[in-house]
Amino acid sequence: MEEKSNKLERLDLTEAQLTAINVIKTAAKANSEETKAKLKTYKQAKRALIHSTGFNTEAWQILSNEYQVDFLAIAVLKAKKKHAIWNLLQAEAKKNNKRNKGKKGKKHQQR
Repeated sequence: MEEKSNKLERLDLTEAQLTAINVIKTAAKANSEETKAKLKTYKQAKRALIHSTGFNTEAWQILSNEYQVDFLAIAVLKAKKKHAIWNLLQAEAKKNNKRNKGKKGKKHQQR
């Protein structure tokens, strides 16, 4: 979480922008609660299928297809949040963000 706040600090955002970003994140979190509950149910069903004595490929595919809509909903929520935050940034902050994207920390350079 610390790394994400550092990214925002590097962009030199105004207090109004930071407040708006927090509002967007809070709204996205509220919208994602129901989807997260469904995802938890999916993970439990997946675990039960994996731990059963005989693995059934057809059951696995049915389970995955059943929750495909929820996976898409999660992806859409993330994209909407990123889009809303991106549109809050000023042109200069967008440039700085693009410039900083290519920079990796020492941890990533060693890999």
